[in-house]
Amino acid sequence: MANESFQTYAVAVAGYKQKCGTWPNSVTTDLIESSLGKWLVECRTEFDEDTLSVEQLEMLNQIVPGWYSKVGPTWENRAENLSNYLLKHGSMPERTHWLHQWITVQSGLARCGFLAPERVQWIRNHCLGLSDFGAQNAPLWKIG
Repeated sequence: MANESFQTYAVAVAGYKQKCGTWPNSVTTDLIESSLGKWLVECRTEFDEDTLSVEQLEMLNQIVPGWYSKVGPTWENRAENLSNYLLKHGSMPERTHWLHQWITVQSGLARCGFLAPERVQWIRNHCLGLSDFGAQNAPLWKIG
């Protein structure tokens, strides 16, 4: 990685983390987030393989504190993102949107009894149109 390009990505990842509160996801339909996420995965891989230069490591530690942390957004962050999306748009995101994919998985978990009851209730209470979320007869997702 060229250092000028490296620094540009480091600043962008730090900005993303500050703005969104999470690390960029390398597997998403958002091209910018995906690019930043893949770069961060590459940095972590190079660090694990001991191929990251000392200069790059120092730059990462200075510009992107906590960059090696692989902890992504928590369940609560994602649930709040979905709630905010539904309030703003009044409908579910497109099927290719990560929030749509996330709530579909959560719904399946809830219907099988693998999602904590307090999480099921949180979604019912906070996500517009999902008051029957997790019910056996409810579709995997729906907006009323």
